[in-house]
Amino acid sequence: MGDLEFTKTFIRFITFG
Repeated sequence: MGDLEFTKTFIRFITFG
């Protein structure tokens, strides 16, 4: 169970740069 975490990291990465 790590879909939410993965999505959060992906969105954060895109938002960061």
